[in-house]
Amino acid sequence: MEVLKEERARRVPEVTGRNWNDDFREERGIPSFDGAMVWEREEGNAKWAGTPKSPTRSRWCGLPHLSCLSSRNPQSGFLFTGAAVYEEEMSCFKKGSTQLPTTKEEIDSGSHKLAALKEWLVNIVGNRTPGRRVKRNEIRAVVGMGWRCIWKKMDDRARKPKARFFAKGFLDGRLVDTYVGTPSVAGINTVCFFIVFTGMEMGAVDVTAAFLTSKDHNAERVGATLPSVLPRVPEENPFKNIPDDRYEELRRMAAEYEPGGTYLMEMGLYGLPCVAQLFDHKLEGVCKELGFKRVDTAIAVKAPPEGGRAQAIVMNWIDDLLTGAPPKEHKALQETLNQRLGFGSVCVIREGSERKFSGVDISRVSTGEIHFSQVSYLENTDTAPLWNILKEKRPSKPWKGLDGKSAEPFTKEEVDNQYEKPIHAGVGTLQWGVRMNPLRVVWGHTVAQLILKPSRRIFKTVVRIIEMLKGHPNKRVFMSVGLVPVMYAYFDAAFKFATYAARLGYVVRILHSIELRGDLRSLLENWIAWATKRAGRKVGSSTAGEVLAFEFLLKKLFGIVALVKAMWGLKKVRVIVYTDSGPLYDQFRSGKAQTDATIQGVLEWCIQEMRVLRADLQWIARLRNMANVMTKCALPGGEMV
Repeated sequence: MEVLKEERARRVPEVTGRNWNDDFREERGIPSFDGAMVWEREEGNAKWAGTPKSPTRSRWCGLPHLSCLSSRNPQSGFLFTGAAVYEEEMSCFKKGSTQLPTTKEEIDSGSHKLAALKEWLVNIVGNRTPGRRVKRNEIRAVVGMGWRCIWKKMDDRARKPKARFFAKGFLDGRLVDTYVGTPSVAGINTVCFFIVFTGMEMGAVDVTAAFLTSKDHNAERVGATLPSVLPRVPEENPFKNIPDDRYEELRRMAAEYEPGGTYLMEMGLYGLPCVAQLFDHKLEGVCKELGFKRVDTAIAVKAPPEGGRAQAIVMNWIDDLLTGAPPKEHKALQETLNQRLGFGSVCVIREGSERKFSGVDISRVSTGEIHFSQVSYLENTDTAPLWNILKEKRPSKPWKGLDGKSAEPFTKEEVDNQYEKPIHAGVGTLQWGVRMNPLRVVWGHTVAQLILKPSRRIFKTVVRIIEMLKGHPNKRVFMSVGLVPVMYAYFDAAFKFATYAARLGYVVRILHSIELRGDLRSLLENWIAWATKRAGRKVGSSTAGEVLAFEFLLKKLFGIVALVKAMWGLKKVRVIVYTDSGPLYDQFRSGKAQTDATIQGVLEWCIQEMRVLRADLQWIARLRNMANVMTKCALPGGEMV
C-alpha cells in the first residue's frame, strides 16, 4: 500500500504555482517574457518588498504559438514532439480562426496594456473572482495565475487585442465536479423543429464573462497565487464605457490585492477544470427560478403547471444560449435572462436572417421553415495546402471515382508517419463537417478508423472527401407539420459475406401524417436523429445484421421519444418503425429467429421494447428506406439508389 501511495504521488505531483512550460522552455531555449509588463513594476516600492520572484510569477505568460505542441501528460503538463511535419501547410488549412497568437515584441510595445488592465480591473477584480487571502492549509491546492494575450479577428478583418487572466497548473479534478453536458445533434434538431412547429420566435445570445460570474460551490476549494506583476491602475479613467464613479470603486477594490499573495477563488477562473460546470450550475438555477425544467442535456422548457406544450425553451452550448418563445413573449424572456446572466450580444433570428450556434448555420427561411448547414465552416477550410502536401494539382471534381473501397484499409499497405498530423487534422475537420450532413456521415465514420495507420493513399482519400463536402454542403430542412407529431424511424444493415461484417444505421424523423411522400426533398425533411456504426461482432447473415440494426435504433429511440413527449406535453407519441427486410418482418411477427438462432435473444429484446414504446413495425420498399444512406459511402446523387 505504501508503494502504491508513493507511486501515485510521483504521477500526480503537488500542484504549485510553477508553470508547466518552464522546464521545456528552458531546455529548448525559448525566449521568456521577462520584462514584458515592466511598465507596471515600481522598483524600490515597499509594496514589492519581499515579493517572491519565482520563475512563473516573474515572466509574462502569454506564450507564443508553439507549433510543436502535441498533447498533455500529468507530469510535465505538456508532451512535446520533435520537428513538426508540414506545419506551414497545416497552419493554412483552417481559415477563419478568430484568435491569433501574439508575439513578445507586440507585447513589449504595449499593444495589450489596456486590454490587460480591463481584464484585471473589470472582469477579475470587478467580479470578485479572488476572495479573501488564505493560507496553504486552508485550501485543497494552490495554483499559479498568468496571462494569455491574443489578437481577436473581427468580422471586418480588423484585429482587436485581447488579454485573458487564467489559472495554470491545476491538473487534478478528482475532487471537483467538472462535467458539463452539451446538447446532442438530436437535441439541437428537436429544439429547432419544435420552434418551427409552434411558430415561436428564435433568438441567440452569448453570456459575457460567463465563468467569472459563476460562484464556486465545490466543497474542496482552490487558492491562486497572484503574479508579482499586475497591471498598474492609473488615477485617470482610461475607459470611455466605464463611469468615473465605477472606475474609482474598482480602483479601491484592486488596491486590496497584493502581488504574490494567495487568495481563495470565489468564481470560475479560466483554467480551472470546473469553470464550465460552475456556469452550467448557475444557468440551471436561474432557469428553475423562471419556471423552466431541464428535460434533456442542456435543454430546459417552460410548460404550464397543469401540463401541456412548452411555452418557452432555452438551450445552451456552454455559454451560448438559443432561446425560443412566442413573438410577444420572446423579448421579455431575453431581457429577464440578460438581467440575471449578462449578455454580450443578443439577436433574434427572423425570417431571412442567419445565425451560427454550436458551429451550425441556422437560417430562418420563413415562420414555418428553418435550414441547418455547415457552409461557413466548410468555406473556412482551404484544401490547397493539402494538395501541396500531396504534390498534386487539384482535379475539377476531386470526389469523382470515390467509392466505399477507397476508405477501406489495405492489409499490406505501408505506414508513412509523415502523414500522421495531416490525417489527424483532415479527419477532425471531416468529422465536424458531416455533423449535420447525414448523407455523408458514413464517409467520416469510415476514415476515422484509419488514422492509426497513416499513409499517402488514406490522406488523399480524406482530402477528396473534404472536397466533396465543400462542393455539396447539404442542408437540413425543418418544416412545420400540423398539430400532432408522428415519429418515423428507419433502420438498415449492410452485410459483407466475405468478412461476416456489417454496418448498422438508423434515421429518425418527425412528420404529421402517416402517409409518406415519395419525392427526394420530402424524404430529407425533418430528420431529427441519425447514426451509423460497425457491428461489434461477426454476423452470420444479412437478417442477423438487420436485427442488430433494429437493436441499435431502439437503444436511442427511447431518449428521443421522451424528449418529444416533454416538449409537446404528450403522454403518448405515435411511433412507426420501418424495415425493408422481409425475413426480419416475418420473424418479428412470429417471435422466432429462423435464419440465425444466435440472434434469438436480441430479437426477443426488440419485440419487448417495441411493446413498451407501443410502436408499429411496418415493411417498406428498399428505395424508400432512408437508413440506406447510413450504411454505405454514397456519392452526390446516389444517396437513395
